[in-house]
Amino acid sequence: MADLVALSVVLSVGNCGGPQVPLRGGRIDATTGGAFGVPEPETNLTETLAEFASAGFNAADSIGLTACGHSLGRVHHGGFPQVVPASAVTANNTAGGVNLDSTPAEFDVVVVREYLGGYGQRGGPLVTSDNATVRSDMRLYESDGNATMRALGASKEGFAATCEGLFERMINTVPKEVVLSAVVAPLRVKPVNVSFDIDLAEDPLGGLVFGGSIRVSSCSFLLDYGIGSRSS
Repeated sequence: MADLVALSVVLSVGNCGGPQVPLRGGRIDATTGGAFGVPEPETNLTETLAEFASAGFNAADSIGLTACGHSLGRVHHGGFPQVVPASAVTANNTAGGVNLDSTPAEFDVVVVREYLGGYGQRGGPLVTSDNATVRSDMRLYESDGNATMRALGASKEGFAATCEGLFERMINTVPKEVVLSAVVAPLRVKPVNVSFDIDLAEDPLGGLVFGGSIRVSSCSFLLDYGIGSRSS
């Protein structure tokens, strides 16, 4: 299960246009519960940074992980009514979701640039909420005078590289006795359902028929191509 959780991070980021986070296997599943929950929108800055530090991430890492994670998705009134007002709930938006940036389905630097520039979603509701107590992203981003956010927003390549490194560290934070495998990479081209057959109908002496499919990895989907050849 722990490896599946790590795989979900790799796939969700990669399939939404983000970097390909290296995946290693060999994690062990917890047998007892750890500390419950994550920092809440109303959690103060000191406690938020302490929770990140307990997982091995410093203040700049904390800002980076938050900005990288908030490149995707929305905040919903249904889950966080203290952040998103009930007015966000409509017939076409029954959960009252408000985007974190203008490209909520694309992993990109837009969330950082909209925050720094004060346009679009301006960093999302955890920055702009009318309830100042729950502006947790703003407190975090401003904690170093926006220096980390400016560095993240300098280039889309730099943002992607930083996020890739932080996500890899996050999913590879394991007990000291665990040794993770080498990087598991998807095969770009993979033969599947390959077979050799003897075809007496076409050749009385028994011609060999090689057949099957080639599976080609293309971004977020797979293409199957039939293949076949005949030899007497």
